Amino acid sequence: MKTLKNRVLSGAMAGVLAMSLAVPAFAADNQTIITGSYEAVDIAVTVPRTGTALINPYGLDVQVAEDPLDNTNTNKVTISGQQVVSAPMSIKNESAMDLSVSATVTGEVATGSDLRFALGSTNGSGTEGSDDYVAPATTKSVFAYLEAAPEASLTGLSTSVNAAAIATAYAAWAPSTYDASKHIIVGTRGVTQDLVTLRAATLGGTAAAPTVTYNAGSIALLRLTGDCVASPRGAAWADTDGFTATIAYTFSPAQLTKYTVTVNTPTATGAGVNPATVAAVPDTVAGDTVTLNITADNQSDIVTVTVKNGTETVATGAASNGGSGTAFTYSFTMPAANVTVDVVSSDT
Repeated sequence: MKTLKNRVLSGAMAGVLAMSLAVPAFAADNQTIITGSYEAVDIAVTVPRTGTALINPYGLDVQVAEDPLDNTNTNKVTISGQQVVSAPMSIKNESAMDLSVSATVTGEVATGSDLRFALGSTNGSGTEGSDDYVAPATTKSVFAYLEAAPEASLTGLSTSVNAAAIATAYAAWAPSTYDASKHIIVGTRGVTQDLVTLRAATLGGTAAAPTVTYNAGSIALLRLTGDCVASPRGAAWADTDGFTATIAYTFSPAQLTKYTVTVNTPTATGAGVNPATVAAVPDTVAGDTVTLNITADNQSDIVTVTVKNGTETVATGAASNGGSGTAFTYSFTMPAANVTVDVVSSDT
């Protein structure tokens, strides 16, 4: 019996020890205190304080400048074929975050003018005689709208992207067709909607001498455009005709969807041809220009690039090395989808 009793006690002790090991140890001060506080995030954006626009009924060639008092040709641009013309303007994102820009636009007719704001094109639409035909307006009216578009060519330090560079990009901006999802109509009642998304800038330098580098899409060109009645019935256009458009902006961080660019293992065909190497590409937003940096085994190699979204070919072509070295590049516009890239080197 004594032996059995010892065994029972030993078993009980083992159970106690196991339980004590499973219980956590408590310290005297067993808590974590997290203090939350608000810290303002800087959003730095440069917008034009004023702008100028012209009512140009016959769409004649006109010269406009960012500064209406600019009597030189340095920053002037010639606009052709537009009935509502505005001077070069831009919105510049100088923050380290992508920004969504919305705007409220309110128009006011100049004192003494009998023009009216139109809510649709004054040029009419459709073919005369068809059911959807809309006749051109005849009263003295203007259909004006605000638009903005990111400009990929305006990159570099803020000190180098000057008014002349903006004017050059502005002159190349093609006329547009009104799109209710992107443009804001000018009227006596303020209209608010999303206008454009600005990509982040790169901030650098020091606290004493900070720098801002604009990336592709950090700057958006801005303009008023539209159409008007060329020869209104009744009173003709006069110097007293005009309007003022007031634009109030709202900026907020943009949540942009990014898509992946997967580069498959490069291959090669032909005797003595080795596969090229391709640098990795970060996740990219739809509409961005993606540039593939390719290193070929030999400068004479022909490198063919094919970009696919599943089985659908997005872009294809030969990479170009510009005639120097073995560094090749190939660019394409990113779709709103993940893509795969095939790179094939050959000698023909």
